[in-house]
Amino acid sequence: MSPTRSRLALAVVVLAVLVAGCSAVVGDRAADEPTAADTVNDTTLANTDADSTANPVNGTFGPPSSDLDYLDLPDGYHVATFANFSTLGGQMRRPHGGANPGVRFMHWRDGVLYVAVPGGRSVYDDANDTGRVVAIRDPDRDGRAEEYDVLLSGLDKPNNLDFHDGFVYVATDEAVLRYRMNGTAIDADTRRAVVPFPNADAYDAPTVTVLATDEGLWVRRSTAVAGEDVDSMFESAIVRCDLDGSNCEQYATGLRNAVGMTFSPDGSLVVSEMGAGHTNRTYPPDEINVVGEGNDYGWPYCQGDNDPVTPAFLRNATDDDKLHDLADHVETVDVDCTNKTAPAVNLRAHVAPLGVTFFESRGGMPSEFEGDLLVASHGSWGLNPPIGYEIIRVDWDGSKSTHTFISGWQNESDWQNPHGRPVDVTFGPRGAMYISDDKAGRIYVVWHEDMDN
Repeated sequence: MSPTRSRLALAVVVLAVLVAGCSAVVGDRAADEPTAADTVNDTTLANTDADSTANPVNGTFGPPSSDLDYLDLPDGYHVATFANFSTLGGQMRRPHGGANPGVRFMHWRDGVLYVAVPGGRSVYDDANDTGRVVAIRDPDRDGRAEEYDVLLSGLDKPNNLDFHDGFVYVATDEAVLRYRMNGTAIDADTRRAVVPFPNADAYDAPTVTVLATDEGLWVRRSTAVAGEDVDSMFESAIVRCDLDGSNCEQYATGLRNAVGMTFSPDGSLVVSEMGAGHTNRTYPPDEINVVGEGNDYGWPYCQGDNDPVTPAFLRNATDDDKLHDLADHVETVDVDCTNKTAPAVNLRAHVAPLGVTFFESRGGMPSEFEGDLLVASHGSWGLNPPIGYEIIRVDWDGSKSTHTFISGWQNESDWQNPHGRPVDVTFGPRGAMYISDDKAGRIYVVWHEDMDN
């Protein structure tokens, strides 16, 4: 038997053991509860990376993936497909923006990469119960995932997840859900909606994000209807709750669509924010904000560097009735934008910043970018030619200047069909960088050549 077949056979045995364990944990449950999936019918264990050669169990990263030669990286860096299992979704081509059904945000814990996959035909589906949480493993540490396990299924558009004190918190369209961990598995019977969203149907393709810390939960969801007060607690705000979901209160307001959240090395809460769409090509900017308690960042009355949002600006938005309706509301309100909190960094308009993380220099990663902020730019829609589709680096401790770190996902020969759309960026236990892509349904691994020495 060849080494490749031996590894695959071993992986199948491992998956069977994991499945049996999950089945034993699940037990009986109400018919309307999501289940911990034994397997997924349309998935295969083998990674479908076109360039599947990798170094064996010596733990060095395999060669770069030849099918990713369209990506442009800094000198000395390499990229390969870490995971491309069919259960990661993706491969959707849609004419409008928002999330694709493929893999979204990621979190490493105890050597396992946990990912949220919204599922469905589109995040705009009213009924979408095909979302899942997947655990991915790379037991031989070669930068190519060999195993996966669908731990939760039947979820309503999960976007991200976080861990704290033996629990996993999963941010879905309908609620922030909490489950107890059982080793590296999730006990589906312990499901509890700790932060429900009673007005979920009012939101246009919402994406929810949660961070779990000793201080509690930090929760945000996308703007409901371009700024209308549909749900006063969560609308254009970051909300802080106790870990059990009680005592929720607004922490900061005026954030239109702050999808990505992380903490800086000094403990500050840093978020990415998307400005209004359907506007001109260069304004308003997308933003990076440092969030302070009680701060108001302006939306829907102020944007950019505390510029007033005028009714004329909103009415000039192309084919967006919601912005047109918001203009009628803004026209009746007199707001002083000078007392709003300005962004820490202005990005180009419509690049759609999502996941944010700070560069870590570990395991051979160079120190030149240590402490810089990395931003996954999902890319514009409705612009011709499009912009974004890259990983942006921000000189965080210096000038706050922005630089392209990785580019090439935009397909220059077919603007309407990019190679991929980056969602999240994180660092793994060996120091390599991992990037999720909800269009291609891939997770990429990026490493420096010094990590193989």
